[in-house]
Amino acid sequence: MKRLYTAAFLLIIVLLSGCKKFLDTEPLGGVPEAEFYKNINELSAGAVSIYDIWQSSEYENAMAVLGDLPSDNFVWKTESDVDAMAIETFSTTPDNKYVKSWYKLNYQGIFRANRVIKAAPSVELILNAGNSIDYLRDYRQVYGQALFMRAFFYFKLVQAFGGVPIIPETYNIGDPATPRSTPDQVYDYIEKDLREAIYALRSEISVNAQFGQVDKWAAAGLLEKVLVFRSKPGTQSTGWDEAVTLGDWLITGNELTIGNLFPDGIDTSFYRRMKLDDSYKTLFSNPGFNLNSLYAIDGNQFNIVNNKQLNASFITSFLDIDVQNALSNTEAIISIMHKERQTGDNLPYESGSILPAFYGGYNSYDGNCRMVPTQSLDQAMNSDPRDKYGCLSHNEPLPPEDFPDVNVGGQNGSPTFLVFVKYWVISTERPSSGSAYVGRNTVLLRYADVILLFAEALNETGRTDLAVNYLNKVRARVKLGAKSIGPYEMIRDLIWKERRLELAGEYERFFDLVRQGDIYSTMQALGTSEVMARKKGEGARRFIRYVNEIYPIPKEEIILSNGIISQNPGY
Repeated sequence: MKRLYTAAFLLIIVLLSGCKKFLDTEPLGGVPEAEFYKNINELSAGAVSIYDIWQSSEYENAMAVLGDLPSDNFVWKTESDVDAMAIETFSTTPDNKYVKSWYKLNYQGIFRANRVIKAAPSVELILNAGNSIDYLRDYRQVYGQALFMRAFFYFKLVQAFGGVPIIPETYNIGDPATPRSTPDQVYDYIEKDLREAIYALRSEISVNAQFGQVDKWAAAGLLEKVLVFRSKPGTQSTGWDEAVTLGDWLITGNELTIGNLFPDGIDTSFYRRMKLDDSYKTLFSNPGFNLNSLYAIDGNQFNIVNNKQLNASFITSFLDIDVQNALSNTEAIISIMHKERQTGDNLPYESGSILPAFYGGYNSYDGNCRMVPTQSLDQAMNSDPRDKYGCLSHNEPLPPEDFPDVNVGGQNGSPTFLVFVKYWVISTERPSSGSAYVGRNTVLLRYADVILLFAEALNETGRTDLAVNYLNKVRARVKLGAKSIGPYEMIRDLIWKERRLELAGEYERFFDLVRQGDIYSTMQALGTSEVMARKKGEGARRFIRYVNEIYPIPKEEIILSNGIISQNPGY
């Protein structure tokens, strides 16, 4: 896959984060900010640099460990990594390396996004009658990417840590540390960015010019997830209603109005930041204004139908090795682009993804395999068609239709552990350099996830018949029978069960269990097999309600802020 490159001076590692330790560090060898971002090309280079955060193995490792390990789906394979074992057993400390990485890297992404957002309104565009729409489209695409990425990083932070400091784009090096905001304040900030990003971003991405960039559907899909994750199951809220309205546009193709997109009104600076003239203030003063009408005015493409859909085959969502397969993978909504390192490459870094090997894509006895499935996940997937891409024992065959060059009668995993097959790397597609970093995109959000979120919102708002309809769309793809309409709790539990089976190994099982209120009872119910003994015996016993649902703030953040940034209770 294409790797998103930036100019050399943007590839430096800027040590910055949510506190003064990172934000007080000047970029070394870079162009001063005041002298940069003067035109659309420089602004675009700044937006591209944000994606670098995603592509690091440190980011992907922390994402997998924090999102999947402290759950009923995976266990840590070895006892050589005390930090991973601490997360697995809910004995995490503020010095944990994965916790520190997650906090640091997400704030690095926020800082890079902030630089683009701050500079964008001052960038001069040379417009004339022939290019004005194209140039404005290009500008808004760049600006929308920065808004989206900032929202994404804050979402990952609020999921993991609860309320965190909101660092505005006006922050200057040397400013005092910023105290933590409440979770609701952070979620409000995320929503505002995503709603504006939906307006700004393109509906379609050009293969040559913008391949790998996020689009309008990425922002809408992430907003759907944000609305559901901040809402409490079984409790009425505007979040559930707004998730239904957004899903009606994103999934069913209904109209989207100004009032739908901006239910709390439009920020007065919106028009300046989006480079809109005064005529838009009149248009947007009407909450019922249909955004599809904008196509003929400024080309924001609201009337183009969402081309995201379920892939015909479940496994094709994860086997997009090259550009062609990635383009045909209509299910992937947000992806980290990767390119494998070839023999003879002069790259100073591993440019592929380590996650397939991390989850056992080279066998569970491979040295790079760190997380293996639990017997609980294996039992849950029994008799489910996705099981052949889920958990296999050492003597079970891989499905030959998807892994044709593998010796299907051989030993596909360690006799001690199950092997997780969703990210299996076919031998002929493993890097020629012998590296474990494979050129496979990491899917961060896909259409099946959004459909299930929409189904959950429909069920929460009393539209159970439609909720079951969308649940059955996901089940039909893997040839499972349709579920019938039933009581609210029954449908809710069916949707949650489907999320576990459909999204296993997609880095969010822990956060799903937390928002569902099931994390403690789920850990208590785990089996007592030898593989599960450590998590059953220590993890469930150590879990403290109202403490372990979130991770501790890194200790150094609190020390260097002189106590302005506070620690989470219980840590």
